[in-house]
Amino acid sequence: MAQNIVNGWSFSATASNTPVINVTNIPSSINNVLVTFSNVSIASGIQFLMLQLSNNNGSSYITSGYLSGQNYAPYNSVTWSNQSLTTGIQLGFQISAGPFSTGNCYLYNLNTSAVVTSTGSTFWTAGSLFGVSGGYLTSGTGMNAFRILMDAGNIGTGIFKIYGLN
Repeated sequence: MAQNIVNGWSFSATASNTPVINVTNIPSSINNVLVTFSNVSIASGIQFLMLQLSNNNGSSYITSGYLSGQNYAPYNSVTWSNQSLTTGIQLGFQISAGPFSTGNCYLYNLNTSAVVTSTGSTFWTAGSLFGVSGGYLTSGTGMNAFRILMDAGNIGTGIFKIYGLN
């Protein structure tokens, strides 16, 4: 089933040593979104790129109760590894400073009485890693905002585009 952009709703942001990207005021008619990110790097250390949900338009964010993970492998390997996260929905690998990560994530059931779920994919230039991800928030409904952040530190660089889908 094809999904169309709802009423032209979209959001974009460019990160440059940015602590967090807040996506608020998601119209109540939007239940699914596509998050795309490109050329994402971290400011320092080794961190996960993740997303945290809000049901009060960003006044506060839910920081626990997620079951999220990513399976990944080098492009030329059949050996898979896993990373998991319980403090947010994992968007990208646990990456180190320098190399870039690019990918997407679909969020389903925002602004509904169902549990928010996610699926996505990522490519990281260091090690030529490809990953598939999925997860959900174990409780809570009616999500109308989210934020994108690293689990520690700042987003060094990155371009983020979000589209409302039906």
